[in-house]
Amino acid sequence: MRRLGLIVLALIVGTVVVFGAVLKHRFLWDDDSNIIENPGLNPVTLPKVIDFWQRPYGRLYVPLTYTVWAALAELSEPGAGREAGANLDPRPFHIANLTLHVVSVLIVFAILRLLVRNDWAAGGGALLFAVHPVQVEPVSWATGMKDLLCGFFSLFAIWQFLLYAKAGTSVTSAAGHSVATPVAEHKLHFFQTRVFHYSLASLAFVLALLAKPTAVSVPFAIWALDRWALGRSHKQSFVALAGWFGGALVFVVITKWAQPAEAAGVITPLWARPIVAGDAVGFYLYKLILPIGLTPDYGRFPSWVLSQKWIYFAILIPLSMGILLWLRRERWPMLIASAGVFIAGILPVSGVIPFDFQRISTVADRYLYLSM
Repeated sequence: MRRLGLIVLALIVGTVVVFGAVLKHRFLWDDDSNIIENPGLNPVTLPKVIDFWQRPYGRLYVPLTYTVWAALAELSEPGAGREAGANLDPRPFHIANLTLHVVSVLIVFAILRLLVRNDWAAGGGALLFAVHPVQVEPVSWATGMKDLLCGFFSLFAIWQFLLYAKAGTSVTSAAGHSVATPVAEHKLHFFQTRVFHYSLASLAFVLALLAKPTAVSVPFAIWALDRWALGRSHKQSFVALAGWFGGALVFVVITKWAQPAEAAGVITPLWARPIVAGDAVGFYLYKLILPIGLTPDYGRFPSWVLSQKWIYFAILIPLSMGILLWLRRERWPMLIASAGVFIAGILPVSGVIPFDFQRISTVADRYLYLSM
């Protein structure tokens, strides 16, 4: 327990030391349209908050995020009658971002402890997630709360689902270590049962979707972990996740209705989308290994990608890696699980399906949050 406490303390302190400077940051980039000049937040009223739940704002349906922003706007400048955005204090927004990131780091640590048998290794993985340079964008940008809030609930859903799955199997996992044996649920307190963990996971998944629709990737990430890290069968995973895939499909439809490709001015031909997506995968792998030249706008939009002659060779790298991993899937199950989570995390914003920000760039650091 002392070792566990030291690791948790190190994760909290390390994250705060690296990102503590954000508490002095101002609003930046498009915080003006999303927060400062948002008529729904200046001033905050109950009808305005309800309106966020009834229709998209800025071609994106993220009502939970806007509800949290409404609460932070009230903390920022209590009382009505202020001019629109004139007196909003950015500190509550940055405090909330940093807090969400710290809690997500601890959840990542809890997830890794379920998958590996070494607390120090799990702590090292969580620390990498905590302080990797690509995390700067979502943590230091007030509007990045969409990604942090979605990431928090997504990670919580994954954690609780893994607890549910591990409690119901006695097989040896694909990772090569023994998985928890079946539990006699009638002898356990309700909060220790599989039903409780599954219910919490499902609720967290819905909240993640309401924070940002990129959470549609969560069932795919869980499937990769369930099948290749825990070693459960495809049938077990599908039965448990069928309702989640259905919910994800509903939010895909809602997002396409709120954000049609024609309105965004991005219509990539079907034949070219795998190329754009392959470029995104290769780009993100590069940034994970060598995080230099980071910027909020990479200008890597589809037409630019397709105009580069070298791109048709560059995408062979992630494709070759994927083929190699699949051929070795029985020997390297944990790498298959990791690759599955990585691809699932960026799939909704890889360019396979056109999205609004793609007119600026298909890739962005914040899109890596769950994949990390």
